[in-house]
Amino acid sequence: PFEKNEIFNYEMVSASTKMNVTFQDGEPVFMLKTKLTGGLSELHGKSPSFTEANIKMIEDAVSEEIRTMMEQTIDITKTEFDSDIFGFGQKLAREYPGYWDQIKEKWDETYKALPIQVEVEASINDFGRIYEGH
Repeated sequence: PFEKNEIFNYEMVSASTKMNVTFQDGEPVFMLKTKLTGGLSELHGKSPSFTEANIKMIEDAVSEEIRTMMEQTIDITKTEFDSDIFGFGQKLAREYPGYWDQIKEKWDETYKALPIQVEVEASINDFGRIYEGH
């Protein structure tokens, strides 16, 4: 089975993200759903293999890593740059113009407290080399 200390190299070929906004208790909640497709170019380990279970484990590890990176990046835009560079406000204005008119003057403050959920689904559709004994 795949060991946690084994090393792999995932090469992303394509990525797409959909942004949705809903309301909970009268406040906007955003959901980002990202789908990645890529290849596993290298796998290093004691007895690495491309079994279905190992592939699923690697896809989950890639998904988690990318999700964490996305959340950290969003947090940086809120705390360090005070800037909605990803267009959450634009999405809100397009889909809920009445609500946007009520909050646009205080969007910078609203954005900082805005709940943004992130889901990532990575898939592997190409395989490369296996290196045993490392």
